[in-house]
Amino acid sequence: MSKNNQSELAADFEVDIISPSVANQAIEWMLELQDEGLSTEQHQPLKNWRQQDPEHELAWQRIEHLNSKFSSLSSSVGKAVTYAGIADNNKHSRRDSMKALALLLFAGSSTLLLEQKFSWQNIMADAKTDVGQRKTITLADGTTVDLNTDTAISIHFTELERRIRLHSGEVLIATAKDNSIQSRPFIVETPHGELQPIGTKFSVYQRDKLSRLIVLEGAVEVRPKDINGEFKTITAQQQVSFDRSHIYAVEAANEDSVAWRSGMIVASGMRLADFLAEVSRHRSGVLRCEPSAANLRVSGTYPLDDTTLILNSLANTLPLDVYFLTSLWVTVKLKQT
Repeated sequence: MSKNNQSELAADFEVDIISPSVANQAIEWMLELQDEGLSTEQHQPLKNWRQQDPEHELAWQRIEHLNSKFSSLSSSVGKAVTYAGIADNNKHSRRDSMKALALLLFAGSSTLLLEQKFSWQNIMADAKTDVGQRKTITLADGTTVDLNTDTAISIHFTELERRIRLHSGEVLIATAKDNSIQSRPFIVETPHGELQPIGTKFSVYQRDKLSRLIVLEGAVEVRPKDINGEFKTITAQQQVSFDRSHIYAVEAANEDSVAWRSGMIVASGMRLADFLAEVSRHRSGVLRCEPSAANLRVSGTYPLDDTTLILNSLANTLPLDVYFLTSLWVTVKLKQT
């Protein structure tokens, strides 16, 4: 898909925001048409619904626009849609997958992010996890790699180097000593640069515009992709973020950020909006935080394997209402007094 088309589709969702309930109704109408094999003109109840409210008509136009845009996405996205179960013969699996994808687009996720998530590299990665899944692998040299939720990596060991490419997500790596004759360097590559650890344990989290490194033991050299020959060494108990051309300020490591390795999320006075952003990484669908509740503070330790339990716990300890439009669309808002 061209950059122009990506920008065009992303721009479509920056204006005329549609409420979650109306978006959900529009998606249900679309799925009903597909299930019955009818055209829009043949479905009188749909016509009536569209005429009830201008927002209904806007939502339906958005749905039709999405359908046309799906056909222009890259072939890798098409393959990923099949992998996700949208083309599954099981009616409920197909409906749930299609609904999740459409809801994400209604929520404003950019096509560029969809391309990244459903990229050919992600699909063909040597190791990957789904949303809500975590796992540990051991490489040929004894290095252990923990993969957080929604993570994909490729592994390339040659006679000259040991390289991991982080396509998406987050990893926690404990490097092993290379026993080969040449003592090959260990390199972690992200879209923003390369990391070379020196006998260490560290985590790397690839975000949209930058990568974050946390060094727990040893040291790691950071080399942004667009800065030739320049690097910075980050030592134990430090963390830093970097993009293709900058290394940002070094900070004290927040080890709570790697609590996911133990299946937990730890918050200490964290903004609710930031906390929910972390929870959403482990939960399929859309998790929204209304601006009026964004600055409430969250503290505690929560199990990542049950994100619904986390949301219900928040509602019991903070002045919040958690509204489940569906299991795939959840809104957290201030409790009405």
